[in-house]
Amino acid sequence: MMWTINIGVIILSILISAVFTINFRYSGNALAGADTLVKILRIVSVLFAVLAFIAIGIAAIAVTILLAYRFYKNFFDNEGYLTFTLPVSTNAKLVSKILSACAWTLISFVAMLIAFIIIVLFGTATHGIINMDFVNELKSILTFIGERIGANEIFLIIELILICLVSIIFNIILIYLSITIGSIIANKHKILASVGMFFAINVLVEILQT
Repeated sequence: MMWTINIGVIILSILISAVFTINFRYSGNALAGADTLVKILRIVSVLFAVLAFIAIGIAAIAVTILLAYRFYKNFFDNEGYLTFTLPVSTNAKLVSKILSACAWTLISFVAMLIAFIIIVLFGTATHGIINMDFVNELKSILTFIGERIGANEIFLIIELILICLVSIIFNIILIYLSITIGSIIANKHKILASVGMFFAINVLVEILQT
């Protein structure tokens, strides 16, 4: 399921690139005498691109929902009995779920990044296959950063990467904590209770941070 979602995101980015390419290259002047066809093509292609972008956004949310659902099923639904009969400590089970969720979150992030690169590189090219203007601009930016980067900047980059990793782990643990408390306190409607606990804990965290 996870691979299907992430591969689907990349396929959608390829389709979006094709739609953008058609719009950029086949203007009204390119198809003389076919203005109506051009307008229809543009409307359909823009609608498709919008729907594809929405689908990519939904895919990002779906990964998180699927991870939460699998945690609930593995620990608090009927599968929980089998999970807790495994000769492994509860801590080990929990850590394995957290590591697995972190891995899938990073894989999904990479898939989204690849999709963005495909759209920018190929979808915005007005001639040729690749948008060389974007490539040259990116090279200039990287060269500029490389010439001026020092020890302080390197430590800042490392710090930002660590903050991102900690943030991923924190959010996963927050979701798992909400499911755990919601499943314990509710005899029925455990999923609804878990969702409520998620928002309640988020509000509490925001208050403490403030």
